[in-house]
Amino acid sequence: MPGNGAGADAQSQEEWVLTITSGTVERIDKASNTRKELSAEEYAAVAASYYATYYMGVRDYAQAVASGNVELVQAYTRERSRSSA
Repeated sequence: MPGNGAGADAQSQEEWVLTITSGTVERIDKASNTRKELSAEEYAAVAASYYATYYMGVRDYAQAVASGNVELVQAYTRERSRSSA
């Protein structure tokens, strides 16, 4: 999401509060303090962030398996089972 990329300094970071309802994603508009549906650009930023994080996890898991790092594989598997429960 904007400002949360690697190398971003504290002043450029933003906190997003998202609500998912009926197939839409809303954010809190700071100016009016009301909920607004995300713009197309904001939806794209959320999707890009999600997929980038997901694929980094898959890559890290594959590297742990390939290297024979059993402890890391088990830790990843425990974490995944907790988050999907």
